[in-house]
Amino acid sequence: MVRVAVTAPATLSYARVIGQLLAADDDPAVDGTLLDGRCARAVCMLTVGLASLALAAPARGDSGAVVAAGDPSSVQGIERAAVEPGDSGRETAATLLYLPRKAVDLLFRATGSVAAVMRDQQIVPRIAELLDPPPGDVSVSPTLTLGGSEPPLAGAQVIANAGATTTRLAVGFGGIHDLLGEGRIHFVHPGPVPLAFRLEGLADTRTGLAYLGVGQVPAQDPRNHFQHGAASHQADYWQQRSRLVSSLGARLAKDVQVHAAMTYVDSRVTDAPDDSRTIDRVFVSGTVPGAPGRSRILYGETALRLDTRPTAARPSGGVLMEAYAGEARGVGGDPTRFLRLGGRAAFFVPILRPTNVLSVAVILDGLAAPSGAAVPFTQLVGQPDYRGSDDRFDDVSYVVSVDYRWEFLPFLGARIFVDVAAVGPEAQELVDERPRAAVGFGLDIYTPSTTLGEVSFAGGADGVTAALRIGVPSRFGDRLHRY
Repeated sequence: MVRVAVTAPATLSYARVIGQLLAADDDPAVDGTLLDGRCARAVCMLTVGLASLALAAPARGDSGAVVAAGDPSSVQGIERAAVEPGDSGRETAATLLYLPRKAVDLLFRATGSVAAVMRDQQIVPRIAELLDPPPGDVSVSPTLTLGGSEPPLAGAQVIANAGATTTRLAVGFGGIHDLLGEGRIHFVHPGPVPLAFRLEGLADTRTGLAYLGVGQVPAQDPRNHFQHGAASHQADYWQQRSRLVSSLGARLAKDVQVHAAMTYVDSRVTDAPDDSRTIDRVFVSGTVPGAPGRSRILYGETALRLDTRPTAARPSGGVLMEAYAGEARGVGGDPTRFLRLGGRAAFFVPILRPTNVLSVAVILDGLAAPSGAAVPFTQLVGQPDYRGSDDRFDDVSYVVSVDYRWEFLPFLGARIFVDVAAVGPEAQELVDERPRAAVGFGLDIYTPSTTLGEVSFAGGADGVTAALRIGVPSRFGDRLHRY
């Protein structure tokens, strides 16, 4: 049993001291140092006094008698049910906000090293991003992908940051036949020339993938041999992939990176059971290389990148230029052989404010088969940078994008954009092709190093597309993650 007592004289003494200090504050004869000391003592006395009053205040209707701690008869309050009207609405709102809350939680954990395993791009973090990383940090967050050219997936990822080494493990589920498992290890050596080594593996199965044929207008391209009387010119297929990627990058200067990478892809394309739009039912059998069938390809690439932007995800001014070249060869009896060549150039110009940025980007990608051998259709050049319908494939492609981005909250930005794109069998024919165009807007959640989530809407001649991605890499990536 504990007794706490506060007398009326004690309460008056606290008030008297405060009154004296207030009067002394206007008296120029009182020394400031002495006054500061008196103030400190008065604050301590007042704090203790108020705490004592709170502990000793008798309950309503109580005479001030000593009360035993834990006595049920002394508990006062309002009795309320465990569940009240309106709780279900709050629980529903909490469920809907779970993904944004976890994205914000990951936002404060995403250092330069963590961002390196979250982007589908080989990067060497800047020296400033490698200083004092929080080692021993492990975070678990959900992932979600809706829209775009791939099946919807919901899953989770675990990111462990041990300082120089960062690991990411992710799983995704979109149905009994749509599964994904991925692991990445990123090691950084922050020496005079920062080095980054990355090793990753992926295994997934995807259904409901669409193939329209090659060309800007596949239905009119003579290279596509459609079945006579086919109900549709769009074929559906399933794909099972295994992919291994290893890369080594070096930051030669503050804004200059060079990367060398090797990728092995084992892809198996099959027809969807009980589907009237399989590739062999839409196209003449044998005219689509690699469908159905299996391809095993080893691809090596070297890339050089100049990026003067202070941040890679937040709106900021600068210049981005990149060039790459690579060679692919089939293994295990696969006769495939081809070369890839391309690059991108983008200019980011601040308008009025540093975080209001107008950008213009040009992306060029090309493929050539020196031996004349057929290239599996899953390895043809696509257009993931085009934010309309990403369903055109061929040997050569260009995408021109104009974006206006602005930051209206810390780590949250908006954009409006216009994309123009075309594909063709040769570079000179791209000029004659009528390009496709898409106009849209979007929202981004980001750290200075990477994008954590995005939602976008775009409309064009092919229709309206919408995409939502949380906790997964954005659609833009390098060639190592497109196939």
